[in-house]
Amino acid sequence: MKALFNGTIKEFKKTTKSNLQFNKWKVFEMNIEDRYDCVQDNSYVNKLHEIAKSNNIKYDECETISWLDSQSIMLKVINKMEKFDYDNLLNNMRIIQEFHIPFTNKRADYLLVYENKIIIVEFSYNKFDNEDYHYNIKLNQLIGYKELISNILSNDIDIATFTFLIHPEDVNENSNQEQIENFVEYIKFFMKKKSISAYEELDKLIY
Repeated sequence: MKALFNGTIKEFKKTTKSNLQFNKWKVFEMNIEDRYDCVQDNSYVNKLHEIAKSNNIKYDECETISWLDSQSIMLKVINKMEKFDYDNLLNNMRIIQEFHIPFTNKRADYLLVYENKIIIVEFSYNKFDNEDYHYNIKLNQLIGYKELISNILSNDIDIATFTFLIHPEDVNENSNQEQIENFVEYIKFFMKKKSISAYEELDKLIY
């Protein structure tokens, strides 16, 4: 499996939190090149680049910063989940970053994997000029990824998607909080969803 990271939630948290002090990392609304200049010599960034090269994952300055920003968001999601008892959900979930979809040149930002369920997650930056436009672009991209992945997995695998539009945190450090809370609830709902009859579900619908 080709990916930038593939491991348990605990391993992901330990790696990201310790290597770049993500407690202090924020998403800044500034030029990507300037943000990259601040971290390009960081040992953790160099390590990410080495992993990427060994897995034939292409990257540039923008890609590198997006990895770090999304990791910081994912860390906050994990911290939020840890405050509640989710039936050991975190202890049994795996996280895969920059998953290379076999037989394609496509990569999904993240896969959250639990039992027979997968959530494909795509991150993008909120653009205040047209938020719906950027959300829909990512949503359509996710639909394509879901189709590609579902075609090469067993029919017993349940796949969902989630789009996260990142807001700058330099002015308001809680600008992503509502989305994080929604994401946490979504993970909890989908991962703990029991397998039931599709027809029974349709029959319950109220018109």
